[in-house]
Amino acid sequence: MMNLLKLIEKRKAGKLKIGFEHNWNYSIPEILSTFGFKVIDESSLFKVDANVAQKILKHLLWKNLANRLEVMTKNEAEELSSLFLSLS
Repeated sequence: MMNLLKLIEKRKAGKLKIGFEHNWNYSIPEILSTFGFKVIDESSLFKVDANVAQKILKHLLWKNLANRLEVMTKNEAEELSSLFLSLS
């Protein structure tokens, strides 16, 4: 739990929703809906490997998507993205 608290403490911009899904009977659109996302076209969803997932997460943590301002250093974002993905 302390790793998640570190992530939340560092990411002080925008919203940060973290959740874990343990019921593999749900579809990806159903899981995304628990975070408030609505999938209009399921063909727009695609799988990525762990390396790509970490790069995406690092970028989301690193900069505010609204104005592209740095929220934390790239190194911090990389460390936290690795920590988060190691929890699964």
